[in-house]
Amino acid sequence: VIKGQAVGFPDFMLPLDRHGYVEECYFNFSYSPIRKENGEVGGVLVTVVETTSKKKVEKNLQESEARFRAMADNIPNLAWMANADGWIYWYNKKWYDFTGTLPEQMEGWGWQSVHDPQMLHLVMDRWQGSIVSGQPFDMVFPLKGADGEFRQFLTRVLPLRDGEGKISQWFGTNTDITDQKKVEEALKESERRFRNMAEGSDVLIAIGDETSNLTYFNKAWFKLTGRPVEDLLEFGWVDLLDPEDRDHYVNIYLSAFEKKLAFTGEFRLLNKDGEYRWILSKAQPRFNPDGTFAGYISSCIDITELKQTEQALKESEQRFRNVADSAPALIWMSGTNTQCYFFNKGWLTFTGRTMDQESGSGWTAGIHPDDLQTYLDGYVSAFEEQQGFYVEYRLQRHDGEYRWISNNGVPRFTADGTFEGYIGACMDIQEQKSFSVELEKQVKDRTNELALANYLLTDKNLELENMNKELQSFAYISSHDLQEPLRKIQTFSSRLMAKEYESLSESGKDSFQRMQNAAKRMQTLIEDLLAYSRTNTVERKFENIDLKKIIDEVREDLKEELQQKHATIEATDNCEINVISFQFRQLIYNLVSNSLKFSANDRPPRIKIKSKIAKGVNFHQEKLAEKEKYCHIRITDNGIGFEQQYSEKIFEVFQRLHGRSEYIGTGMGLAIVKKIVENHHGIITAKGDLNEGATFDIYIPVT
Repeated sequence: VIKGQAVGFPDFMLPLDRHGYVEECYFNFSYSPIRKENGEVGGVLVTVVETTSKKKVEKNLQESEARFRAMADNIPNLAWMANADGWIYWYNKKWYDFTGTLPEQMEGWGWQSVHDPQMLHLVMDRWQGSIVSGQPFDMVFPLKGADGEFRQFLTRVLPLRDGEGKISQWFGTNTDITDQKKVEEALKESERRFRNMAEGSDVLIAIGDETSNLTYFNKAWFKLTGRPVEDLLEFGWVDLLDPEDRDHYVNIYLSAFEKKLAFTGEFRLLNKDGEYRWILSKAQPRFNPDGTFAGYISSCIDITELKQTEQALKESEQRFRNVADSAPALIWMSGTNTQCYFFNKGWLTFTGRTMDQESGSGWTAGIHPDDLQTYLDGYVSAFEEQQGFYVEYRLQRHDGEYRWISNNGVPRFTADGTFEGYIGACMDIQEQKSFSVELEKQVKDRTNELALANYLLTDKNLELENMNKELQSFAYISSHDLQEPLRKIQTFSSRLMAKEYESLSESGKDSFQRMQNAAKRMQTLIEDLLAYSRTNTVERKFENIDLKKIIDEVREDLKEELQQKHATIEATDNCEINVISFQFRQLIYNLVSNSLKFSANDRPPRIKIKSKIAKGVNFHQEKLAEKEKYCHIRITDNGIGFEQQYSEKIFEVFQRLHGRSEYIGTGMGLAIVKKIVENHHGIITAKGDLNEGATFDIYIPVT
């Protein structure tokens, strides 16, 4: 201004307290020079115009624009905007993400490059028509994605008008309907396949709507009845039902329709030859995707031959009952679930009980209590094997006397080999059993005579038992006496290490450390020897225990070692087994500890324990009895493993595959494991891959 030039400061912000609070206010400041007659600046004209309202409108407009763009970029559709002449000047992020294009490629009419050339002229015609007419339009056409593949889109375009009603802009969206189109095509294809299947089927198929009217019959109906489909659709199928079945079946149909439930019915239907055929009808309710009831679809098959077979079977069954009731044996029959459903007249006369009392498992009430469990075990086992069985037990007669009977059960199979249950015949063998008892008495007398001869052998057995006890005592005393001097060596060496260590030479320190390490190894060796000896001498008390419980206890005992090495134990499919619990805990502990000890340096230990119960034949292990059940426990790790040639050697006492400086231990751990397995009459095998890991398979008989 001093130099004679005007100066302006537009939208200058001033914080003002005008309404009881400070607000941001905006002003246009203008400074203009006022000149004298001689042209010199004689003053300044200051004008101030408040622009706060304009500034707020601009700010709101910017915020509105930001909200619009944020909304447009986050809708699931492709979106764009064009001016009144159709020139597209903006696309949302979804457009660029799908097409893989850049803004400069799409500006104006660049969108044509992502359209199918074969349909581009149709799209242009519709777009130009809307620009001229000012009317919205929608159309389905393909757009090319960034991967070069075309997908179907539903495009909707709306005009945006200004305050005077003139079109100022166009807003368009493209919605991907490719999957919807595929579903529609699949639905059409499904309908076509259904029609082809239904028309080519010998099964009578019909469809009804939600008003109970039937809207479709396949050709099989015409083939059977000779009545045209058009006539059947006019409820013309009802009069084809046998008058004796008509009301009953129609009531079933209408009742199920009212409740919208599936139903099954049998009726006789008049065929084109004037013969009534037995028909089995099954119908399922249909529902629309929104859950509304859509009607029924039914299928009917001719079961006339089946009905005739059933009648013949009933007659055969009656003949069988007549023969069975006249037989001198006690005859019974069961289904596949071990439950008995038939006893002949001879059985009921012998027991004095009714068919209802004996049916199911009621017949077991007559078996002598001392024989019941043994018989049931053999009975159930035979069912599992589907093999014949023979058993003798005492059965209560109608007068209360228990009589010995022999029960011979034979499995029944259909023509195709399907197991149907058992048929058994029982005979009263009381007289034979009495003779056998007398014979057993005589054998017992002769056995007693031999007892004297075994007396000396008994003395020898007692002598062996005493020697065994002496060995146990020796093992305990030896371990105690051997450990006592070791404890003193360790105690005094610890004191010297604490008080005199610094005064020792480097050679002396090394010798001292070696002495302590040797004492510690000696103590570990004595403890392992004692544990090994105890596997044979301690009391073997078997009990049922869940393997998971043992694993959890071992995991807790080795918690620090597991954390230190970042190791994990994964236990799945655990069995309940009958074992010496403390020995089996030692077994799992030794194997897990072994995996931790021989872990690889470049990966954390991963220990997996799986178990299952099955028959020996399923394990492909020649040392197992094929029909006996075993609990198979497999323990695998990802450690350093071993060469397979050492798979037997590692179970021997004091055997080590690595130097003492590499891995600590006495070589007793796996020997103890093998001894425990043998105590349980089982076997253990090992398989190793060098630098890959080791697998131990344990098979314990299940009693």
